[in-house]
Parts: sequence; structure tokens; C-alpha cells
Amino acid sequence: MEIIPAIDIKNGKCVRLYQGDYAQETIYSSEPAIVARRWESAGAKRIHVVDLDGAASGKSENLAAIKLILDSVIIPLELGGGLRDKGTVQSFLEMGIDRIVLGTAAVEDHRLVKELCQRYGPKIVIGIDARNGLAASHGWGKSSSITARDLAIQMAGLGAHRIIYTDISRDGTLTSPNFKAIEELLDYVKIPVIASGGVASISHLKKLAGMGVEGVIVGKALYTGDIDLQKALNVLAKEKIMPHKFEVSKIDRLDSPERLKRLPQLEEIFAQLPLKPAQSVADIGCGTGTFSLPLAKHGISNVIVKKSNELDFGLDLQSLDGVFMTFVLHEQEDRVAFLKAIGGLLKKGGWVGFVEWVKKEMPEGPPFAERIDSTEARTLATDSGMKVLKEKTLGDKFYMMVLGK
Repeated sequence: MEIIPAIDIKNGKCVRLYQGDYAQETIYSSEPAIVARRWESAGAKRIHVVDLDGAASGKSENLAAIKLILDSVIIPLELGGGLRDKGTVQSFLEMGIDRIVLGTAAVEDHRLVKELCQRYGPKIVIGIDARNGLAASHGWGKSSSITARDLAIQMAGLGAHRIIYTDISRDGTLTSPNFKAIEELLDYVKIPVIASGGVASISHLKKLAGMGVEGVIVGKALYTGDIDLQKALNVLAKEKIMPHKFEVSKIDRLDSPERLKRLPQLEEIFAQLPLKPAQSVADIGCGTGTFSLPLAKHGISNVIVKKSNELDFGLDLQSLDGVFMTFVLHEQEDRVAFLKAIGGLLKKGGWVGFVEWVKKEMPEGPPFAERIDSTEARTLATDSGMKVLKEKTLGDKFYMMVLGK
């Protein structure tokens, strides 16, 4: 999980606001570029910059300060505040800004958001600032009627790659993040979420890492000294906190009754996998929560759920112990390349388990021509650099294999 220092600029100075109130500001430095170098020296890999004047006015107001920060550090910057048209976004990207944060545009101009996401992909980040659960805009000064959750779902549907969620009532208060709201976003959208607002301690960072957020933006706690950035980075690196995204108690809202009926067979499937409690496992191609209950029964809580076309997990290569896939392999055009890509995510000695339809005509399942029989699957495993550890027939419709790296 990334820890991202925040630099909010107002009248050219580095400030922090209290609950987004422009009348309640604390000035921490008259030279934001020096602050940026400080966070870079402490180990930050990215800095979150907000043009507060621009957020309120709708156009960039602190260009000189932003350029100076760009010239002062090597690490990438993400920028928000007053970025509401294609020309401005393009000019900042060409200037060297790594990511653009769209806030007001996300609330008011979905056509622009979709166009920019299509054109610039992951360089566009959606900033959702919530007050009492509702998305706010125009520098937090205007409330909308749409909930933060619904806006996040809409943005994911428009092609957004990640979301920054800020609870305005917590921002600058040094109380605690809105863990409940963050957890709700993680449950409802399957794109990375970066949390912001209220972070006041390393324990808050550890809890957020365990929830599965991609990153945390920290502002006031760094300036007051409540969090030492270098120490926090070292703690998270040393403890290697992995996301615990699913709990048995949540299965009723994560899964459908129809899928729960399949659990006896799922237990048979999971009995074939080399599961250990400390493992980190990716669950590819299933509906959210389908396998969370059997995994939890096996003590596996470090679960990452992805669709079959999402192999960028935001992880370093060779960071997973295992990958489980359901009805995914037959969908791939280049199956060898796909298995090799999966293998690249595994630690040495890692495993891949998959379930597929048997190759015969039947009224359900994929067309006969798309199916892979067990002989073809074994050949694919060899060609992709893995060996078959186990095979098992599952009734008259399915079979499973476990491959080893």
C-alpha cells in the first residue's frame, strides 16, 4: 500500500484546511517545493498536490508553485483542483504531471470523464469528496444529490482506473478515517481505491492496508508529526500487510443464494489446492465472494478478486502464493501467453488451480469448439513452463487441475 503525502496549495503556500473550510487554514510552509523534497527524501514514491484556489475557481491558480514542485523532485505527482476541461488536462500531462485528479468533473460532466479515461487511461484518477455520504464539488463548497458509492459505481462504468475517496468531515481533524465508507466502496467497485481524510496514526495506516486500499493520502498528520513518514513506510514494508478483503460474516451480501448452494462442490475443489493460512491468493474470473467462504474456512483471508482480463494487480511480480481460476482459460485467445502471465505473478513454488468444462456437447456452458479437454490443458501447462500437480474429475461437467511453478 502506498503512503502518499499531500501538498495543498493556497496563495502559493503549503496549507492544511480543517474539514475543507477555506476560512480555517494552517500555513505550514511558504515554499511547497521544499516540502515536496522533504517527503521525497523520507521515501515517498508519489506526492498528491491540490490547487485549492483552482478547486474553488474552476481554473488553475497556482501554476508557478506546481511547476517548481515538478522541477524539484523526481517522483511522480498527481494533481487536482480546477481541472475541468480537456485542454488543461492535456497541458498538465505534457508538463510532466503523472496523474490528473478529476473531482467536480466527475459530478457534473460524465462525457468529459469518459473521453479523458478513454484517451489517457490510468493517468486519470477520480476524486470523490464526500460530505454526509454525498459527493461534493467546486472545492468542497457545493454538495450534490448523488452518494459517493453511486458516483464511484458510475465512474467505474465510465472506464475510470482508480478512485480517491475523501471524507470531508474527517479531513484535517486527526480523528480517524471513515473506515465504514471506505469498506463499502471496496465492496462495490472493483477498481483500486485510495483513501484520504482523518488519518492520524500508523495504526490507521495498518488497518487501511488490511482492508485492501491501494494507497492512503496523508496530510495533516505528517505536518504535525503524528506520523513519521519514513517510520510508517518501514513499518508497512516490514510487516508486509496484505489485504483481508473478505470475512465469513459478509458472505450473505457478497454472494447470491444460488452460488451458496454450490459450496459442497467448492469444498471438494478447495480440498485439492495446497492452501495455507499465510498465503496470498488471487481469485480470477469469479463473481465477488463466490469463494470467500471456503477460503475463509481454510484460513485464507488474503484474497484478491479479479476478472480474467485484469492481470495488473498493483503488485510486484512473484508476490502471490497461488491463483485460482474458474472457467477462465477457455476464454483466452492466447492461452499459453495467459498462463505465462499468471505464472509471472507467482512466488517460486507457487501454484495455479483452475476449473474448466469437459469437452463435450451439452445445453449449458461454452460452445464445444471453445472447450479444452484435459490433454490439451496438460500441453498448455508444459508450454507455459508449469507442471501438473493434480487432476480431478468433478461430476460429469467439470474437471480441475493444479499446476506448479
